[in-house]
Amino acid sequence: MMPSVARYCERPRRLGDANQIDAIVRDGFPGVGNWREDLGMIAAFSITPLGIGASVSEPVAEAVRLVRNSGLSNETNAMFTNVEGEWDEVMALIKACVMSVAEAAPRVSVVIKIDHRPGVSDALRGKVDAVEERLARPR
Repeated sequence: MMPSVARYCERPRRLGDANQIDAIVRDGFPGVGNWREDLGMIAAFSITPLGIGASVSEPVAEAVRLVRNSGLSNETNAMFTNVEGEWDEVMALIKACVMSVAEAAPRVSVVIKIDHRPGVSDALRGKVDAVEERLARPR
């Protein structure tokens, strides 16, 4: 028997009224602390210009140039560009990259994955170093 579709279409529950949301933003979630104290993050993002033909390397290269000139720790591979920094800096950079690509394309696809881990710095290199260290050990 098929489950009721209505069960899956309920309205999402709200966090609370505006005062409760303001308190969470100001003080953090109960038992978690103030998440605004440390907004360091790594973002892996991919920007794809659509509607400009088969070759997208020129607008993508301009976006990567913005990343490399940003002063934030970064690396680019075949699938994503990874950037580490404070939330506002990283998100502003991603927006600038999208706007740059949008100058050359009528449509832009963006994929973003964020690792927010308060209190951790240099995670972009540290994560890879930890794996490499384990690989260097004999089994």
